[in-house]
Amino acid sequence: MAKLSPDTTITLANGVEMPILGFSIEDIAKKSYNIRTQSDLILEAIDAGFRYFDTAEDHGGLRALGAAVKKSGIPREEFFISSKMRLDEMSDGRFYQAIDETLLELDMDYLDLYSIHWPGYITIDWPKRIAFIDAFCGREISKTENGDADGLIQFYQTGLTRAIGVCNFEIHHMEELLKTDKCTVKPMINQCHFHPLHASLKLREYCKENDIVFGGLFEENELIQPTKPRMATDVNRAGLLYQTSEEHVQANYAVRLAPERRSSELKESPYDYSKNPRREKGFFDDCDGVTEIAQKYGKTNNQVVTRWSMQSGVVTTVKAFLPEQIKSEYNVFDFALSDEDMETMNRFNMGMRFGYHPDYIDF
Repeated sequence: MAKLSPDTTITLANGVEMPILGFSIEDIAKKSYNIRTQSDLILEAIDAGFRYFDTAEDHGGLRALGAAVKKSGIPREEFFISSKMRLDEMSDGRFYQAIDETLLELDMDYLDLYSIHWPGYITIDWPKRIAFIDAFCGREISKTENGDADGLIQFYQTGLTRAIGVCNFEIHHMEELLKTDKCTVKPMINQCHFHPLHASLKLREYCKENDIVFGGLFEENELIQPTKPRMATDVNRAGLLYQTSEEHVQANYAVRLAPERRSSELKESPYDYSKNPRREKGFFDDCDGVTEIAQKYGKTNNQVVTRWSMQSGVVTTVKAFLPEQIKSEYNVFDFALSDEDMETMNRFNMGMRFGYHPDYIDF
């Protein structure tokens, strides 16, 4: 898919058009706790051109997203909003409560895509119940049992969501789901761990054979990050909501270093990466192979990785926090990787996963 534009979509099995590039609000929700801050930053993403927003109730930021969509003045139907059910809601049988709370926080009547966030089981019962099958297909409940009978299939059939999917499902999870008689509607997309070092070739082929769109997610393991994010947007009640210039960045950074300071004067530059090479850098910024390709096109490493993902036919979501980063993440439609460079990127694959493996989650 070398010819891509901001209007490029991928058609799901039910005919719904899904944008190939989306924006995950996870970084905004986790790095800022002020709803107005979050909303202003999401508006930056809308102004940059993003219309597909990927969310999860577990990440937060839903109220801010709903407020930003309203404040933008753009009709709701021009957006593609996706969200995911929390693992505890799935395991506890609170299926309808999950989507109801999501829509309530967004202040919207429907979602464009609703998905299972992680595959999970209920191990306290014997025989072991497969929680994600119950959540996706619905289940029978007795009068004395807590929980909901409706699952994602019923939500789709009643119009609460235009499409349904799963996330982080490996082939054996997909097989468990698809072989059950209750699965009368297949997932329309499976969004999984995907990047140049982990290209998920077998899983992508399996999804293609079953008419399921493949979407890419990059879940880094927060445990391996040596430092917390340097940006603290809500540093004090009198401070700016978010950084709009270098001076504001430095001022907030100074406050984070020493709360008694309220000056923008710094003895050390917050842009000195030598003391913390990972600060505010993309994961592939230190990859020489990607850097070489990026320099050829005059692009950042993140932009090259995003372009490679989209040209691979994968629904791609990106994350960013600062306004200039948000604009940069959208600036991927004015160049195309050559066949040679695509093949070079493909050769980076070594099946190296970062973050949680869905078979060994502990949350």
